[in-house]
Amino acid sequence: MKKILYLIFINMILVLVQNSFFSELLDVTFNPNLVLAFGFAFLFSNQEEDGSFSLLIGGLFLDLLSFNMLGVSSLTFLVLYELSILIRKYVSKGFVIQLLLVFISSIVYILVSSFNYPQFANYFGIVVVSALTTLISLFFHFIHRHENKFI
Repeated sequence: MKKILYLIFINMILVLVQNSFFSELLDVTFNPNLVLAFGFAFLFSNQEEDGSFSLLIGGLFLDLLSFNMLGVSSLTFLVLYELSILIRKYVSKGFVIQLLLVFISSIVYILVSSFNYPQFANYFGIVVVSALTTLISLFFHFIHRHENKFI
């Protein structure tokens, strides 16, 4: 129960920072996805269940605060995460492959979420945001690895 409340609290903070602080600091086109980065950090740490729950809750909070249709972000996150787990399980467990999965998942989420807003189809911005999301996911993983008390 403590872990679930902690994940809910962390995701709430990440969504607030992503939607308020980063969107003003980095502009909307260069805003990294902190929820995706946090959820995929669990994939690096072999904690798939925690990552799935984190992405579900974080996606719901994103949808609530960004006026999207409820569940679109969660569904997209979970499908991409489960595909990444399958690729990791059956293709390769290499660290570079996992980073590439985060990068590709970020690109796919941006394309899915900007489907209604074609003016955000800035391809350079999509690559930069995906790279930032991948680096932040790596940062969350290193915090988890060194602190050993992430959750």
